[in-house]
Order: sequence, then structure tokens, then C-alpha cells
Amino acid sequence: MQKFISLLLFLFLFHAITACGSDDLNRLTEMGIIVNSDEPGSGATVTESDMIRIHFSAKLSDGTVLADTRGSSGEMVAMGSGGLPIVGWEESMLGMKVGGKRSVTIPHNVAFPDGDAFGVVPDGEDLILDLEILEIIEEPTAWDYNSSDLQETESGIRFNIRQEGSGEKLTDGNRASIHYSGYLADGTLFYSSRLSGEAAVFQVGVDEFIPGFDEMIADMRNGEQRTAIIPADLAFGAQGIEGMIPANEEITMDIEVTSVISEPTPWSFNDTDVIETDSGLEYVIHEEGDGARPSSGDMITVHYSGFLTNGNLFDSSVMRDQPFRFTVGRGQVIEGWDMGLQDMRVGERRTLIIPYYLAYGEDGRPPVIPPRATLIFDVELISID
Repeated sequence: MQKFISLLLFLFLFHAITACGSDDLNRLTEMGIIVNSDEPGSGATVTESDMIRIHFSAKLSDGTVLADTRGSSGEMVAMGSGGLPIVGWEESMLGMKVGGKRSVTIPHNVAFPDGDAFGVVPDGEDLILDLEILEIIEEPTAWDYNSSDLQETESGIRFNIRQEGSGEKLTDGNRASIHYSGYLADGTLFYSSRLSGEAAVFQVGVDEFIPGFDEMIADMRNGEQRTAIIPADLAFGAQGIEGMIPANEEITMDIEVTSVISEPTPWSFNDTDVIETDSGLEYVIHEEGDGARPSSGDMITVHYSGFLTNGNLFDSSVMRDQPFRFTVGRGQVIEGWDMGLQDMRVGERRTLIIPYYLAYGEDGRPPVIPPRATLIFDVELISID
């Protein structure tokens, strides 16, 4: 559903951007990228090993916005983790400092040398990027604890409760938002959700991660912080992860449950409340909005939960506690969304009942979306940005 914007956000979380370069305005870089404007920052220069938080927008020459993080807390970028498939992102960031802003134009043939523009950027259209470096994020350090305070589970995990939580313990089926940092036996950080800027969502009792982590969170409460020393057989085992986790490595994890998330259920309505459109799209208005209606090309922010007709949840921004932003009317989402959301007002809450031919078609998106699936979305239009 999220097409171009989801790809950009995902890539920014897991790929690198290097730093150095010139501040000359309207210059052409070696790759042919045009620097339209450059407002120097006064902070530190980003290095290859930094984690940075940025704002960016991507748009076409006619002003159509494809992605925009402004209005959010920004996106995290992991430096030094590899090149970006969208050619020119790296060079566009060269020489920037914290607080700096830069606008660049990347020619179409540079941005998409293989011709694949994700079905969003028209052939021959250049890509305009507005970039801002917000901060350099410091790498977290392991929490201190006294060995005498360690408790041990029957499975052999040693742990220390750094901060008590509140409420009932998590139980099987609960979803929880969790921050965690993992360290090797020598204290080397190998991963931290705090560097990515977003807590991860796990479902208790589903074995979504390593056994030792799953065992730990099943015994925690909301707000609790604990350090867990996890033996290799309950971590990454005899194989480890090449280039990251050595074989037979005992690891230490600092874990915090930041919230317990209740899974959304479909909004109830009567069949007599359903309004059918000529296209076959149906909808129910649960709460009228009092704001403007979006026009094609507007950037909008929504919360949504998507269900199959049997009531099974398959996707939800509410579960992630992160509203979804996209440009309406530009094919960045399924057709039923573009049609249904342009008819809403800001503040409105609506259920969209979308036939398969306005959703994922004959084939669906197995294994999540079955073939010829009618989809039900509960949607709230939060803002036109």
C-alpha cells in the first residue's frame, strides 16, 4: 500500500549516507545533481559511523509531494550501512552539518538508472529533495547493574530489574511496544531500537525473536526496564550472525516495555448505514469531520486499521502508534483508498469497504491478503499537511 513513501522511509532507516563536499550554490556534483539551495548548519559534521535524525521531502518539478517527514519527529538514518538503491541520495547529503538545510534536484537518469521509478515518478521527471539534518544521535551505553542483584530463570537467563513496571504482567497475545539494545560479551553494541528512533512492537508468546528475549518480555510489566544476560543457546546459537554475532556468543540485552498495545477491533455499524458508490466502494461514516476535504496531490495524515471480512486484522498504524502520511490521488495507495479518502473531511472517522478490484485484485498479496479479497479499513483523517 505504501509504495514509494514506505520504501523511502525503510531505506532511510537501514542505509547510509556519507558526508563531505562543497557548499557552493547551484553547483553540479560529479553525478550531475544540482544543488538548488544550501543553508549551512552550525553543528557537527555527520560522519560515516553516525546515526542521524533528519527531515526530508521528495517532490516532482510540478510540486507534487511524494514523501514528506515534516510534521513528524523526523526519520533516523544509519550511517555506514551500505549504498542507497535510489542513486544520488548519498551525494545529496555530502558536506551537511547539524542544523543545515539543502535542496537538490536529482536528474531522472541519475536517480533511476535502471528505469525503475516505483511506478510513481513519471519517465523523465527529475526528483527534488529538501533535506535537513536535525541531530546526531549518541550511541546508547549498557545499563549498570550489580552482579549480586541478578536473578536467574530456570532456563539459565540472568536478569536485573532496573526499574519496576506497573499493572499486570504481559500475557500471551498481548502486543507491546519495546525499546531494546543488544551487546556482545565484550560490550560492543550490535543493535539498538533507540538508534532507529522507534520502539519495536512484539506479540507475546509468538516467538518473534530469539527465545531468551521472548521469555523475558513475557514476564515484564508496562514501564519495566531490565537487563537480561542471555546464554548462546537462547540467543543466536552455534551459528550466530555473520559479521554481527559470533558463534556461541552470550549476549546482554537492555529491555524496556514502553507501552502495552490493545489490538484494534473493527468498528461496528448497521448494514442500513452503508453507503454504496458507483464504483462499488462502500463506506460508513462513524463521526463527521469539520475540516477541509483533501484534493488530489495533497499530503495527508491518517490512522487506519485494515481487516479481512472475517475480522482478522492484517495491518494497523494504530498498532504501530505511527500515523501514515502519503500523497492522495497519486497512486501511492490502493485505488479504493484514493477514492474514499478524497471524499472525507479532516476529523472524520469512516469505514471503507473496498472490493478486490479496487484493492489488491485477483491475486491478492499472499499470505496476508487472499486472492479477490474484499478489505475493510477503519480510517481517521487526521490532517491535510
